Amino acid sequence: MRALLLITFLYPAFSLVGCHVFRPKPPPAPSTTGPFALDPLRRSTVERLEFHLDSSQSSGLIATTLDPLRLGTRHSRSRCPLQGTITATLTTSTDDTRSLALDSIDLATSTNAHLKYDWTPLIGSIRGIIPSGILTIKHHTFSGPLKIDSRGAFRRPGYRFKIGGVCRIQGHGLLLKKLVGQSEKSLTIAKTKPIVLDGTLVRRAGKWILEIPAAVLKERFELDSKGSTLDLVFTGKVTAVAR
Repeated sequence: MRALLLITFLYPAFSLVGCHVFRPKPPPAPSTTGPFALDPLRRSTVERLEFHLDSSQSSGLIATTLDPLRLGTRHSRSRCPLQGTITATLTTSTDDTRSLALDSIDLATSTNAHLKYDWTPLIGSIRGIIPSGILTIKHHTFSGPLKIDSRGAFRRPGYRFKIGGVCRIQGHGLLLKKLVGQSEKSLTIAKTKPIVLDGTLVRRAGKWILEIPAAVLKERFELDSKGSTLDLVFTGKVTAVAR
């Protein structure tokens, strides 16, 4: 009888202890120290940047193919330094990922571009010049922000630009001096074909540096009603520093 009373008395106590011992522990609170700490006050940062081209490292290669009066194609190339500015908005997220939204692009050549096309002495030759500062490249359509990877690289298609400028041409020789003479041909392009922007955004010595090794624009110009054409391929190389 005493043993039965003892078991009856101790059973509730052991039940309470068991419930306490085997109750699941709550999940740990987020760490506030150490390399994996979460900062509840951290927010994305936004920087407005104005990049200025370094003309010693920025250039435009103008490659042309001329076919006047169906006399046969001739090729000419000229490289000019580029000058100008690019404005953009850099957003850095809480996980350190970055994106660069281009706001405006305003570039121009800073020296004359000289173009030469030669045929036989009987036909003659054509000389062309695009004056300094006349050939301009401005933004038209941005397809979205550039996503910057951990190495600082980006690549995005779908960007369009506006091209402005003229080429002053002069014919020489028995035939072309008479047929071509002296004239100006417009190089204006209201909206280019979509191009790919491929480059890097890195920070050196406390400054953001934007580099685009080769942005390629292509266009064909009809020079007259007789079938004369000028094919132009402009390859822009940009190195710009944010001030």
